[in-house]
Amino acid sequence: MHKIIWSTLIALLLFAGSVTAEDQPQLPIPEEGYAWQQMPMICASGDTIVQGLTDIGFVPVNMSLGRKGSTPDGEPVFLVTYFLHQDGTGTAATINIPTSQDTCLMFVTHDLVINNQ
Repeated sequence: MHKIIWSTLIALLLFAGSVTAEDQPQLPIPEEGYAWQQMPMICASGDTIVQGLTDIGFVPVNMSLGRKGSTPDGEPVFLVTYFLHQDGTGTAATINIPTSQDTCLMFVTHDLVINNQ
């Protein structure tokens, strides 16, 4: 599973062009009722973050790309990996962007409840 994650991450980093600070686009003005926020995250090398999660019982279960403009055909701009605790009681998520070599841990949750539809 780690090979799949790292292969995808490396491919994303190789295909994404480097972006300098002056090349980064401004965030669009959100629609009424929405506001941009800053979220505290902890970041480190991908190996450090993944090892830390696996050490406490989390396993990666899926990955997905965030794309420019939030459209299915937009350019990939970030990679999210979702983790599930081995006992099914928690989740975690990491994010990678092509302009950084770090992986950031977005959240770790506990008391997971699966909604049946």
